Amino acid sequence: MQLSLSHAILSTVLYIIVLVVVSCLLWIIWAREQVKKDLCGKMLRPISIRWHPYAYWAPLWHRTTSFDVTFEDYTGSAGKGRCIVRLNYRWRTRVWWVSNDVAYMRKLPLLGRIVYAAVAVFFIQFAVRSLAKGESIYRFGRKWPWSHPPIPIRGRPAILLSLAAFCGAWYLLTHVAFYYEKKNRARFYEASSRASSILGWALFLMSLLVYFHQQFKVIFPAE
Repeated sequence: MQLSLSHAILSTVLYIIVLVVVSCLLWIIWAREQVKKDLCGKMLRPISIRWHPYAYWAPLWHRTTSFDVTFEDYTGSAGKGRCIVRLNYRWRTRVWWVSNDVAYMRKLPLLGRIVYAAVAVFFIQFAVRSLAKGESIYRFGRKWPWSHPPIPIRGRPAILLSLAAFCGAWYLLTHVAFYYEKKNRARFYEASSRASSILGWALFLMSLLVYFHQQFKVIFPAE
């Protein structure tokens, strides 16, 4: 009975994941067609329209999808541009073209530097504590009767999660330090920020995969 219930829960979770992935792919294809339609309306011939996930010029909270575009004008000259397909509050889409002056890194104001530094310190403290104890424990609503029991993450998932936290701290501190940059080393800061971001997300996803793999082996032990 317990095995069949666990199998049903796992099947439902996998079904939801597949449904979300397919929906995202269909949305990306539809958004790409909107970019192509907008280019044709401007009398431009699209040459290449590439999806750029998590682009720095496309804020996630605005429900946007970003693309790198190569096109050809009526004279035959090739040009490049960046755009986002945005979904507004009326669920209508619009293509916004981003200026080439928008850079990857910006000099943060004082409040932004304080917030970034505070979050970086929290990440470092979390990573050091997790590595020292060998586990990460998450509690949800510990003072309420409906609170969930603590969720311990031990072993390799905890190590990977700690390394991801270190990368996140490095990413935030890089943006803080960029404010004081005066030696034309913007490319160094940009490369460091991008590398720490990519590595951090990769380690975070790896920790989730390893954790769920461990839980899968607990639920369905090998005979």
